[in-house]
Amino acid sequence: MIRAAVVAVVVGACACAPPTVTFDVPISAETLVTEGSLLEEILGDFGFGELADLDIEGTSEFENEDVRREQVVTARLTVLNLSIKAPQGANFDWLDSVAFSVAADGEEDAPVGDKTIDNGLAAFACDLDDVDLSPYIRASSMAVTTQADAIHPPQDTTVQVDLNFSITAEIL
Repeated sequence: MIRAAVVAVVVGACACAPPTVTFDVPISAETLVTEGSLLEEILGDFGFGELADLDIEGTSEFENEDVRREQVVTARLTVLNLSIKAPQGANFDWLDSVAFSVAADGEEDAPVGDKTIDNGLAAFACDLDDVDLSPYIRASSMAVTTQADAIHPPQDTTVQVDLNFSITAEIL
């Protein structure tokens, strides 16, 4: 009887899912959106260079948790904010709407957030899509891209994007 109970406990322990850890990975990037001339009014996108080839496994958060990208079970974007860093007093009146997507080798591009921008804003939070980004996080690198409906601003403008990924990974 005791042997059967021990066997049941051992078999039950093996059937359990491995333990997991959940942690946040905040990422910020900046881009310079140049002043427009009469010949270049339309602006279809503005790239954030640091997000073009993002290796999220290389962040200190992954290192602190002793996790590799192959261990990621789920990943969600929980923050996607834009703000103007310079010039002081500038706003996003030149931007009508913006949409963000993620891409990785072997995966279809996935929309992650967008926003239609009201006049007078110098900062805003995008509306987020509920997408499991774990296949993108597990890829060797991923890209976060923008699509904008905009004209060039009246002066060179530095825009910052702040993202936060909530990651759940198996602990080995």
